[in-house]
Amino acid sequence: MARISVKNVTKYYDRELILNNISLDIEDKEFFCITGPSGSGKTTLLKVVAGLDTNYTGRVYIDDIDVTYLAPGQRNIAMVFQEYALYPNLMAKENISFPLRIKKYSNERIDQKLRSTIKQIDIGIEKYLNFYPRELSAGHKQRVATGRAIIRDNPNVFLFDEPLSNLDAKIRMNTR
Repeated sequence: MARISVKNVTKYYDRELILNNISLDIEDKEFFCITGPSGSGKTTLLKVVAGLDTNYTGRVYIDDIDVTYLAPGQRNIAMVFQEYALYPNLMAKENISFPLRIKKYSNERIDQKLRSTIKQIDIGIEKYLNFYPRELSAGHKQRVATGRAIIRDNPNVFLFDEPLSNLDAKIRMNTR
């Protein structure tokens, strides 16, 4: 993992102030939670760190490197959104393994990592691997999205936007 620093970030949507001069430091390997009511800017802050929202003032650093103007793909971040962001035309196993396909891993390596990831996190998705997102419950979609983030090789940072809200208690504990 990596150290994250957010320095003096301010963000407006239209004329509404969403993030007001936010500064924070998250140490390497630290588990950090942002809490607050709906509409308080939690997801916006995650998107700023991930590079998905670029219209803001302030700076973002990952391991003391200024990533403020780097594209999301250059930040080496794995993120799970509350909205899941699954590809509707891909089965669950294809959605989970998508980050490896993009990096052109061999089919053998992808299958190995898929099995290993599913076993490691024990999130109860095994029998749903050949289902499409439209055939999955909200909880299973969330499991697939979580698996896709975890399967990646050595991301600098994991960002989760309410990743456990649709998971049952046992799976929440295993995922944590």
